[in-house]
Amino acid sequence: MKKILMHKNIEVARLAVRYGKIVGCMEIFNMDHMPVGTHTKHHQMIVPLLQSWQSMRTIPDGRDGLADLIHNIGAAPYEAAIRSRGLSLTDCYWFKDIDEDLRWEEVSFAKKGFSSDVSGVLDAAKENSDIDSICISPDFSTDGMLKKTWVCINGIPSLVKAAKLGFEYACANEVIASRIADLIGVSHVPYFLLKLRSGRIACICPSFIPDDSSEYVCSLAYSHEFFGESRTLYERLTRIGLESFLQKMIAFDLLIGNTDRHEKNFGFLRNPDTLDILGPAPLFDSGLCLQRKFLNIDGMKPFGNDRASAMKYLKSLPFDLPGPDILASIISDVYVASGLDGRIQGSINEILENREELIKYVGAPNE
Repeated sequence: MKKILMHKNIEVARLAVRYGKIVGCMEIFNMDHMPVGTHTKHHQMIVPLLQSWQSMRTIPDGRDGLADLIHNIGAAPYEAAIRSRGLSLTDCYWFKDIDEDLRWEEVSFAKKGFSSDVSGVLDAAKENSDIDSICISPDFSTDGMLKKTWVCINGIPSLVKAAKLGFEYACANEVIASRIADLIGVSHVPYFLLKLRSGRIACICPSFIPDDSSEYVCSLAYSHEFFGESRTLYERLTRIGLESFLQKMIAFDLLIGNTDRHEKNFGFLRNPDTLDILGPAPLFDSGLCLQRKFLNIDGMKPFGNDRASAMKYLKSLPFDLPGPDILASIISDVYVASGLDGRIQGSINEILENREELIKYVGAPNE
């Protein structure tokens, strides 16, 4: 099957697609508008890089509830994404057939809307419906392991995430991280608690892409632009003006004990028409924090493999630390509302230890 990769109304490349996956690139029409991370002088690398880009915006094999999703839509994730034209809420790329005469305005989620809850996150998945009527959804281009779905609330696309049984703290921690980020002035997507029909705790956040005048580029895709070069990702992001943001991100993650700031969980925004970089994207997916007291995890991503290594990136403390009472109050309030009272004291102890560690480090030279 042949498809045209589009960037809004710009034809970018003619691709071969099999079972929903990119398997060949016959022609590139506009190299500048190829997805970030796929620009290369080596022709043999174009398809692998396109496949990597596609995997970043497709449901992963490890997604919770994947079997139910496949049952509901009658297709595997890659096939479902292609049926949905590869449309995403976070960028302006999409696929059309070779002979189709379609424009971005005719397919964009912002203009046409989308189907929600095709995977049954809200316990309201459509059953026995015509497959074509439920397969135009941003759910299929949303990465991550938690069960999730996009819904539209007051005209704003919003993402609902539901944790596995026993891991509800990940949703509560998203809300805690969001409130702390607001307090210290770190740009972060706002998260709110949500109770599902099943009684499970979930969280919901609005899309940080308001319209098609901007799109998100994750740092993992950006890192593919300079494979084999000696400069690190930190140096590259600094060169495009993001060092101040990175300093805040690292200090914030050290404060909340976030262990999952991998390269797909942060990046920058760009103008899809001019390709100009607009600035850093707000932080999101901070739910795997405040767990060191429970799981004995000391790892850090992406700068440094542990807290001590990550600390060395800090030049100074880029924000005023909240007082112990305020941090304790935020944690207590959210966990009580989530029914997770048993985690309160351990999480408070951890964040206060993290706070003291940052205070002791301020002014210490980077080694």
